[in-house]
Amino acid sequence: MTEKKLVLDLTHRLETGMPTYPGDQPQPQIITRKESQYTISALHLGSHYGTHIDAPRHFLPNGKTIDDFAISLFSGSALCISRESECASALDLTNAELLRIKDLHPKFLIIRTGFDRYWGDPKYFQEHPYLSPEFARRIIDLRIEGIGGDFPSMDAADADAQNYPVHNLLMEREILIIENLTNLAGLPDEPFTLFALPMKIATDGAPARVVAYL
Repeated sequence: MTEKKLVLDLTHRLETGMPTYPGDQPQPQIITRKESQYTISALHLGSHYGTHIDAPRHFLPNGKTIDDFAISLFSGSALCISRESECASALDLTNAELLRIKDLHPKFLIIRTGFDRYWGDPKYFQEHPYLSPEFARRIIDLRIEGIGGDFPSMDAADADAQNYPVHNLLMEREILIIENLTNLAGLPDEPFTLFALPMKIATDGAPARVVAYL
């Protein structure tokens, strides 16, 4: 008998009034209109709202937009590592994790911090964990093609003063960044298959439906 696989949704819901990065516009709204024979909705959303993928154009004026990438890039083997975090702290890889990643060679690396518990709290965008530049350099060396986490940015909340070093390092190598993941507690320690499918649109990023196939 074939073993039944589990599909785990790792995506925040897009909805009116949802949390957004401070200063992002427009205000998120989904306006539904009911006509006599049908219902239709208008979506007022930014390209980096909710669970989304950053494309190089986000930081590089001549970088690729999200629709420049082949669809095959948005799925593949993934490995999740755990870093419980309650505050703004720089994350790095341990030597044991480096060796395991080298051995398994996943396409995606997912970081579970549990910080999605603060979704809707101002703390979520102001005091979140983030990658150290050394972490970014290591995943470049490991030839990771995409990295995701359950927090809002791979850079620190105050990284504008340093010109967003992690984003720039990863975007220059066309490594996809998946932000605002959720529900990562259900992921296994072993490799699994990730599907992170953004809208097909010529923008600097796009909301995505991200699921794990276990």
